[in-house]
Amino acid sequence: MGENKLIKGMLIGALAGVVYALFDKDTRLEASTCVKRTSGKIREYAAHPSDAIHDFRLKYEHMAQAVTAGSEQAVHILDQLNEFLEKIESQSEEPPE
Repeated sequence: MGENKLIKGMLIGALAGVVYALFDKDTRLEASTCVKRTSGKIREYAAHPSDAIHDFRLKYEHMAQAVTAGSEQAVHILDQLNEFLEKIESQSEEPPE
């Protein structure tokens, strides 16, 4: 029951936000441009479905490469952090001279 009210409240809030934002002329122009561009792409993909699959595949490959690069960077940073922590730990274990 409460979940239903939460979803209704979120939808009403989102709708109110959209209506409020559309009072701004620049926002209306940007929204209409985006809708026109998107509808044009949908028409293009409907006429040429193989283009849609090709574009999706290219974007998927790009995202996969970005995720791979990001995970490699994260592993590299974690390795450096581990080396740094080991260095600090070994220095703290050495008796002072």
